[in-house]
Amino acid sequence: MILERGSDDFKLWKSTRIKGWRVPDVLCVDDAKRVEVRAKSKFKLSGSHSTGRAERHWSYGLADDDYMAFPVCARSGVGITDWEVASIIQYVRVGDLKLAADRGHAKITAAKAASQGAEKQIEWPVRVASDPGTVTIADASKLQYTRTTDQRKISFRLAGAGGMRLTPQVQPGDTVASHQVVAAVVPITRAVPLGPRVGATHYVGELNSANERIRFAAAKALSGFKLESVDTALLRRLNDSGEHVFIRLEAAASLARHDAAAGWVFFEQTLKDPFAENRLECCIVLAEVKASRSEALLMATLAEEQEHADVRASAAWALGEHRTVRAFEALASAFTARPDGIRVEAARALAKLAREHRPDAVKWFCDVADAARPGLAFALRKGANATADDMKAALHGDVDARQWVAYIIGTGENVAEIEKLREMDCEVYFAATLLWKMLASGVYSLEEYG
Repeated sequence: MILERGSDDFKLWKSTRIKGWRVPDVLCVDDAKRVEVRAKSKFKLSGSHSTGRAERHWSYGLADDDYMAFPVCARSGVGITDWEVASIIQYVRVGDLKLAADRGHAKITAAKAASQGAEKQIEWPVRVASDPGTVTIADASKLQYTRTTDQRKISFRLAGAGGMRLTPQVQPGDTVASHQVVAAVVPITRAVPLGPRVGATHYVGELNSANERIRFAAAKALSGFKLESVDTALLRRLNDSGEHVFIRLEAAASLARHDAAAGWVFFEQTLKDPFAENRLECCIVLAEVKASRSEALLMATLAEEQEHADVRASAAWALGEHRTVRAFEALASAFTARPDGIRVEAARALAKLAREHRPDAVKWFCDVADAARPGLAFALRKGANATADDMKAALHGDVDARQWVAYIIGTGENVAEIEKLREMDCEVYFAATLLWKMLASGVYSLEEYG
């Protein structure tokens, strides 16, 4: 179960979201083990760290038996989401990292720039294989492996600064992959070991923990246990006016998933809360509660012209996460809104819907008012990658629809789709061809200086 809201999406609500809240990213509900993910573009056993604020300490909110994951990500394209995760993901027990740090087997690096929070980094020494190979030597003083590509022998010294020594994490004869840790000051594992199984009683107990992060995780985990005793405990937490709104929202979400009216009532009340950040958080939670009632609340929020722009934008984003055709009309209508942030999120949400519901997206494209059509055109191009055959019905529409068909097909990468327009509509074919030539020639992005 994903604990950190929105962590499976690249969207960040910087200006309005509640700051200073930090929870582990993933919870294994079966054994209550939590995992904090620290993705890197180059493998490092490190994390952000601060001694000035407790909540920015590298281990804040983590128990000794929790784990930290260190995936390595590499760019696969020029887009903001064009990243791929390396096949190997390595984990370290938090208790082992704490022990190594207490023994002085970790170093604190210089603070980041102020634009990055002025935080320091804590780093544990490791030796990492840059290429695949086979281990030939692994003893107390030296580690060596033979690189597969050219049979070159790669050696590592295992003595670290300050007298610390790194322990081999591999044995002679083992094969190693790119980015794999071959020696470290802490044990490295390729999988989180499964602990004793826990049930609803465990999480009901954790709802009373003094640690609000533990209460948060418990409220979320209990959505998977539809029992009267569970709902009673969740309702008690929901009705605690002194509780953090994040925890109350998760309690409401779990109750809503159990068809308990109290959860929905709390959502309705929170969407009228005087603080915009609470209303925005409510929209983000409603993105995770997959129900038509969630969508109705989100559509009403999106349509409210007096609502804060960030809250309306979050409602549009949340509707995109539901991926249902019910949201097409609301999102298309929102594309006429101001400011632009709402329109941007509406268009991105429409692209998500169009990717899964292409015929419905085409229908709405043909039927909507001219002012709303650009959003659906973007969705059909970027989300659905619509073809000339998909857009055939739109060619019988008005001039505005035909012009946007030229954009949908002309900005694609398949020239054959443009050629199909020759027999369908010669004017649209000419416009699409001209657009494609402009974009493909490089003139469009060419600068006089640079």
